[in-house]
Amino acid sequence: AKRAPSTRVVAVSAALQQALRRCDGFARHTGPVLLFGEDGTGRAALARRLHENGPRGASPFLRLDCAGGDSATLAWELEGEAGDGTSGMLARAAGGTLLLAGIEALPPALQMETLRLVRDGAWRRRCDGGEMAPDVRIMATAGDGLAALAEAGRFRPDLYFRLRLMTVRVAPLRERKQDVLPLLDHFLSRLEGSTLTARSVFDVAALTAMAEHHWPGNVAELEAVAQQAWLCRRHGLPVVVRRDETGDCLVIDDTAEVAEARNPRLSGSALQSLIARTGGNKARAARQLGVSRMTL
Repeated sequence: AKRAPSTRVVAVSAALQQALRRCDGFARHTGPVLLFGEDGTGRAALARRLHENGPRGASPFLRLDCAGGDSATLAWELEGEAGDGTSGMLARAAGGTLLLAGIEALPPALQMETLRLVRDGAWRRRCDGGEMAPDVRIMATAGDGLAALAEAGRFRPDLYFRLRLMTVRVAPLRERKQDVLPLLDHFLSRLEGSTLTARSVFDVAALTAMAEHHWPGNVAELEAVAQQAWLCRRHGLPVVVRRDETGDCLVIDDTAEVAEARNPRLSGSALQSLIARTGGNKARAARQLGVSRMTL
């Protein structure tokens, strides 16, 4: 029986629903898939869901960050030790999927071998010149500029055209504002011991600011805001949203938390809220604040 994908993708907006439909359509095939868009949009999560939704879903899904080293380092990650046919990602992903994240950073020497892999199913090891025939499906993520890099000759055009056999564009969060609140609910629900929702954490002004924000860091930035808000709530502090020093990113105003670390006092309403959440247990509330019961 086919297993349901375990990776949850929150898709309320038409743009992301369209991307999901394309992923679902590509899942049954074995050819390469290219997911492109800005950093932090959730391309890797979509790739994992695509893998889980296909016939290889029960086999490994491994990710190589192409910007994580030079060609020798990346080749070692892929091939493993010389004479060892089991330790590299190409062997460990057998029967499954290998995601090449940020493939525009893949060194030219490995671009040639990746072309041979997606075209011929073969890979020549750098360590000893031996041939491998890895049973892996290749997926890749890239920024919106990959086509321009290929046109300028800074990325192999033949590899680019092979990769774009099946493509999925993952829209930036500013183009899918309908996903902001559901994503906040999702991220808050994943935090340990959290039963919070966006509307229970943020006031109307904060929710309005987040709806109007352009999210340069995309979903990754939104997740950070959710985590910061949860931390503030755990310490009985008000959740205040402000822009950072650059004016570009939204962050939780933790100046109150810094002040409390130096002089542990809270407003009466914040204290009452904290004590209520602990069921009236003042000792527990004090522990959460990191102070003695007498100080509380």
